[in-house]
Amino acid sequence: MEQKMKTHTIALVISENTSQNDDPIARFDVLQDAYEIEYLEKAIQLGERQPMQEIINRRALINEQEDLQADYIEDILCKPFAGPKVKTQGLLWFESKIKLDRHRQAETDAALVIADYAYQIYQNDPSRTDLLLSGPKSQVRVRIFRLADPG
Repeated sequence: MEQKMKTHTIALVISENTSQNDDPIARFDVLQDAYEIEYLEKAIQLGERQPMQEIINRRALINEQEDLQADYIEDILCKPFAGPKVKTQGLLWFESKIKLDRHRQAETDAALVIADYAYQIYQNDPSRTDLLLSGPKSQVRVRIFRLADPG
């Protein structure tokens, strides 16, 4: 039975480089979240001046909420009246969070490697803004968005 290959999409957002480097383009961000990619595409179509700003704001809010949750659970675990069951559940939560954070970091690292490769292709041929990179077990679609103003 032939297994269908999964395709994951990432977006490489590049912008004009205002520094004095030889390279007029600098990578700005790599998007892995389908919501972020869809939002960016719509924002560009609508002509928003700073299409990445809402994504940056959303990320900051998510990070803040995750930090607040971790602080809350840590605070509960430090209370002298916290029973063994509560402490066990809290420690399990932290173990899960650590595993999830490691998984997210591995995905981010992989996306950055893929984005670097796609950027090299783009530098050689700026018309290539939608790439499909294939490996033996997976495919990654890389969409490249060039912004004049990255903010």
